[in-house]
Amino acid sequence: MKFDNGTWRKVKVSDLGRIVTGKTPKTSNPVYYGGDIPFLTPSDDMSAKYVVETKRTLTTEGRQSVKNMCLPADSVCVSCIGSDLGKVVVTTEETITNQQINSIIVDKTNYDVDFVYYAMSILGKKINYISKTSTAVPIVNKTSFSSFTIDCPDLHEQKKISQILAVFDDKINNNNAINKNLSVLIQTIYQKRFTSKCQGMLSDICMYSKERISVDDLTLEVYFSTENMLPNKAGVTTATSLPSTAQTTKCHIGDVLISNIRPYFKKILYCHREGGCSSDVLCFSPSSKKLSAFLYGVLYSDSFFDFMVAGSKGTKMPRGDKQQIMTYPIYVPTNDELDEYNAIAMPILDDIYRNTMENSNLSSLRDTLLPRLISGEVDVSSVKI
Repeated sequence: MKFDNGTWRKVKVSDLGRIVTGKTPKTSNPVYYGGDIPFLTPSDDMSAKYVVETKRTLTTEGRQSVKNMCLPADSVCVSCIGSDLGKVVVTTEETITNQQINSIIVDKTNYDVDFVYYAMSILGKKINYISKTSTAVPIVNKTSFSSFTIDCPDLHEQKKISQILAVFDDKINNNNAINKNLSVLIQTIYQKRFTSKCQGMLSDICMYSKERISVDDLTLEVYFSTENMLPNKAGVTTATSLPSTAQTTKCHIGDVLISNIRPYFKKILYCHREGGCSSDVLCFSPSSKKLSAFLYGVLYSDSFFDFMVAGSKGTKMPRGDKQQIMTYPIYVPTNDELDEYNAIAMPILDDIYRNTMENSNLSSLRDTLLPRLISGEVDVSSVKI
C-alpha cells in the first residue's frame, strides 16, 4: 500500500503484514521442549517492548512440528485471550507462540516495526476494554484480529513517531535492567551471609498481613494482583482495574508480596508504598521493620520458590500452602548481623524504588503522548525530547 507524503489512512491489521496465530507443540512429547527457541505465551512477561525471556523453550524438533508458525525477529505479538488480552511485545529472535497470541510479520517496505508496535499497543487497550463487557472469557480470533484498523501515516512519518516514543522505552528498559541487577545483588549478599546454616523457620521473622484497606482508598498504582505482578521476579506494572470488593488486604512499606497462584512464575515485590493486594497474593509482614530487607532476601531466593512449589496444592492452578510456606527453614540473624546487612541492602532498595518511580513517570508521559502522536493530533516536529 502506497501513502502520499503527509497523509493518514485507516489501515487494516491484515495490511500491516502476514498474520500468524501460534500453535502449541504436543506437550506429551518431551523431545519438543527444552531447546534454544523461545516459546511465548500470555503468561510470559509482556510488559516491556521486547521479549526478554520465556519460561518455556522449544527444540529444533518442536519448531519443526509447528514450522508454519515460526516468527522472525521484529514480529509484533498480541495476546488475544483472557485478562492478558491486548498485551503487545516485539520478538528479538526466531520465536514460536501458542494459539492465544496473534502476531504480525510486518511488511517493512511500507510499515515501521516500532510504529506498528505502538499502534497495536493502543488498539490492544481498546480491545481489552471492550472485552470486559463480555461475561464469557474474552477472546479475539485471527479473523477478528485481522479486521481491526489503525491510523497510519507514510513510512517516513511512522519512523519519526517511533523515534520519539522509543526514547521513553529505552530509558524504562534500562531502569528495569538496573533494578534486576540490584535485586540480584541483594540476593547475592543475603546468600553469602545467611544461608550457611538454618536454625529457625520463616514464621520466626514474619506473618501474613490480616489488615484490611478500603478499595476506595486505593489507586491503580498501589494495587497489586497476580495479573499485574510480573513473572521471574521482574516487579510489577500498573494495575488496569481495582477489585470489585469493598475491602482488600492492606500492605505496608517493607512488606513483601508473592503471588500465590502458580508459584513457579516467581512473582515477588518489595513494598515501597502502602497499598492493597488481592486475595491471590500473599502479603508477608516482617515482625519488625528492621527485618524488611532480610525478609526480601529470604523470599527472593530460588530455594524458597522451590519449597513453595513443592508444597503447593492443585494441578491446573496450583496454590501455595500457607501453613507449609511458614515452615521454610532459615537462619535468624542477630541484631548486629542485621545492622550490617541493612547498611548495604537498604540503600539498594532505595535505588530500586527511585528507578521504579522514574519508570512510572516515564510511562505516564509516553502513554499520554502515544495516542496523540499515533492519531496525528500532535505534529512530530513540535515534540522536543
